Amino acid sequence: MDDERGIDRRIDEVAWDQLFHAFGTAGDTAHHLRALAAGRECAQAAAHVGTAIVHQSTVWPASADALRLGCEVLSVTVLPVPAVDGVLAALAEAGRVLSLEVGGDPQLPRRAREAFFEARRLAAEGVADDEVRYGPGDDEPVTDEAGEIVVEILFTEFPDEAAEWMRSAVVRMRELAPLVLETLDALGRRGAASPELLDACRRAWAEPAAVRR
Repeated sequence: MDDERGIDRRIDEVAWDQLFHAFGTAGDTAHHLRALAAGRECAQAAAHVGTAIVHQSTVWPASADALRLGCEVLSVTVLPVPAVDGVLAALAEAGRVLSLEVGGDPQLPRRAREAFFEARRLAAEGVADDEVRYGPGDDEPVTDEAGEIVVEILFTEFPDEAAEWMRSAVVRMRELAPLVLETLDALGRRGAASPELLDACRRAWAEPAAVRR
């Protein structure tokens, strides 16, 4: 229980609404992490990690915090093996991506964060005025319920700043390498995950760990 409360506190310390994943702003990530820490809705939480936090071989500004806390949960919480394997599959995919990406400055430039807040303002104005100005297609209106439109505006109106966010995300992810490897060792000792996925994760994170050193 103390471990769960500690993880909940650390989840609350992250400004999720100022980060984004593949499908929009990351406010929903906190819910999934809390559920995982409590051993609830594990399949949905693992699916969130494997689709939104790491998506189509891409890591996002929310990925580092989400996977850092996900590793903490895996280290101290007994979870169903399919849920553990789902998170490990996402970690393995992220590790392979980090071996290819060059990355950027881990300290996000102020202009990039300012662009994000401007995108949020524009999204709020558009929704308030019932103006559908951004979306997947002319005949497919979107809403801002999950923050998708904020990220759409960021990448459309501020592409350079959005690219800064993405490069910064890669560097922040690399900094997780020691924690990821420790988590894999802990899971292996407990027999809490598929050996094949543990090996795949170790191989995927070996190069990011070396780059960090």
